[in-house]
Parts: sequence; C-alpha cells; structure tokens
Amino acid sequence: MNYILNIGKPRRIFVRDEYLLYLLTDLCERGKIDLQVKERLKAIDRFVESFSEFQF
Repeated sequence: MNYILNIGKPRRIFVRDEYLLYLLTDLCERGKIDLQVKERLKAIDRFVESFSEFQF
C-alpha cells in the first residue's frame, strides 16, 4: 500500500492466466488499471528459474 501511496498505481498489470485475470478484474476496473494476460512474463520467469539453483 505504501508503494501506491508514494509512487502511484500502475497503469497496467500483466497476469499469466485466466484465473488471475478473473481474481483481479473487479479491482482493476475500479482502479481504472489495464489488465492483460501475457503467457510469458520474462522477469518473473527468470526469478522463478533462479530458485532451481538453490539446493533446499
């Protein structure tokens, strides 16, 4: 919440699938935030892939 108060709301949010789209649709409509489905999210994919380097 502090991020939004200090920086402002995002203009667009990308989600990976229809499930997240469904969960965020009402919030984004109320906040006038563009919501889009994008199958590949490079930064998130790299972040997740970096966890495979750790031995848990």
